Amino acid sequence: MPKARIIAGTHRRLQFETGDLPHTRPVRDRVKETLFNQLEPFAYARVLDAFAGVGSLAFEAMSRGALVVDAVEKNQASAALLSTNASHLKIPVTVIHADAFKVLKTTDTPYDLILVDPPYQAGYLEPFLKALKSSNALKPSTRIVCLHESDIDANGFEVIKHRTHGRTQITHLKESL
Repeated sequence: MPKARIIAGTHRRLQFETGDLPHTRPVRDRVKETLFNQLEPFAYARVLDAFAGVGSLAFEAMSRGALVVDAVEKNQASAALLSTNASHLKIPVTVIHADAFKVLKTTDTPYDLILVDPPYQAGYLEPFLKALKSSNALKPSTRIVCLHESDIDANGFEVIKHRTHGRTQITHLKESL
């Protein structure tokens, strides 16, 4: 079974299963490393991984010092593998098997960092950002990091950083005040 690894932090070099799931696209090490290096020094206590897949970004955030990581995954097979990986690695990521849009509606505590890596062709990114604006998941200092393939309309958000790695674009946002 294919594996991915944690790049840095307390769980550095630990590997976890990515499965042969057709609907997942684990984040490549180079992209993950760039994303998290852009967040240094890592000072994000409460993290939401909104489209968690098998947990690559969630595990990296926890390894780098997050105190709470909520990993939301709608697909049953991916959520099950994410739970298995968290248990095997002994990383206390909270796995939420649910639709990320529904989780936003019920969240009452804001996050410090929100990681958004939806399936590229599904068209979820911009509707998710819109839903995020009307949720309780944001506070003025919340950083949102989006992984995407094509340009996005970040209406209501300020672009802080943007970088391209091959097909993958990394965009850091914060809420416009």
